[in-house]
Amino acid sequence: MHYAAYYGHADCLRTILSAAAKSAPVSKSWGFARFVNVRDDTGATPLHLAARQGWRRCVHVLLENGAIVSASSGAFGFSGSTPLHLAARDGNLDCVRQLLSWGADRLQRDSVGRIPYEVAAKRGHVACAALLNPSSAEPLVWPSALKFISELEPDAKSLLEAALMEANRERERRTLKGAKNALPSPSHPDDGAHGTAIAETTAVVPVQASDAEVCSICFEQACSIEVRECGHQMCAACTLALCCHAKPNPATQSQPLPTCPFCRGGIARLVVATRTRAGDDEERGKLESPRHCQSRRSMSLSGDTPTRAAPAPSWAASPPPSARWATGEQRAASRSTTTSRSKIIVSFHASIHA
Repeated sequence: MHYAAYYGHADCLRTILSAAAKSAPVSKSWGFARFVNVRDDTGATPLHLAARQGWRRCVHVLLENGAIVSASSGAFGFSGSTPLHLAARDGNLDCVRQLLSWGADRLQRDSVGRIPYEVAAKRGHVACAALLNPSSAEPLVWPSALKFISELEPDAKSLLEAALMEANRERERRTLKGAKNALPSPSHPDDGAHGTAIAETTAVVPVQASDAEVCSICFEQACSIEVRECGHQMCAACTLALCCHAKPNPATQSQPLPTCPFCRGGIARLVVATRTRAGDDEERGKLESPRHCQSRRSMSLSGDTPTRAAPAPSWAASPPPSARWATGEQRAASRSTTTSRSKIIVSFHASIHA
């Protein structure tokens, strides 16, 4: 595992960690958490080696599987160095981002008494030093201590991770506004020591405003995350801000459970929001006749709104007396006309036979 982390083989790391998680001997003798943070002869964990070499994907895999983000090394590098010290030493900006977003301590010192900011500033890594400066704004931290975060489905996790990176990117822009070096492009495909790709997740198609309701908290983005079991929906950015509101306790690594801002109920599970509007239209289409749906569709296209006719007054239920009299006179005239016509026809036939 140390060799895979040192040479940047993220797929090998995933295979090893996946096999170790399912291995009974490892869980009984070592324990998976101890296995992920095992040290070599120099006192370095796999996370130390990956951060030192600048392998962002390896850093992400190890952090996802429980690597201690601020563990101190032994003789590797400077004694007492954390993975953040080692990433700052060579200016591995992507690894610095990853470590900070997983809660790495910017104020932890090595055996010489230096914080990561001093290491980056001494070697001239301006961008890393700006992010590691204790006076700069702290980035949002992935709420890994929450149980429902560890139980996220892949699609919901991708949305929240993308929101985390976008929020931290905005903070970086403000932090690095006065820095000398411009921030590298996040779309670079390489994954070396100076790689600039941020996301470990797959590409996420943004939710269009026509597909879902607008978030009732920020009124800027579409609702993409749904809270179970209450069913309330929010955008991924507001959901992440809600989960990152309280930081975990360093002593216990416990974090207060967030509550739904709409019903104040506890959040037990997060899923991708369903398209409520489309569902409502389908249900409405089942209940209505095709002719009614067509008329309603034509009215919506023309912009007209259906109006309900006012009920007729009670006195209009029957015609007035004058109307009834007129109707009787008309009937009498009709009967006399019919009788006269029949007499004419009979006399005409009699004259013919004569």
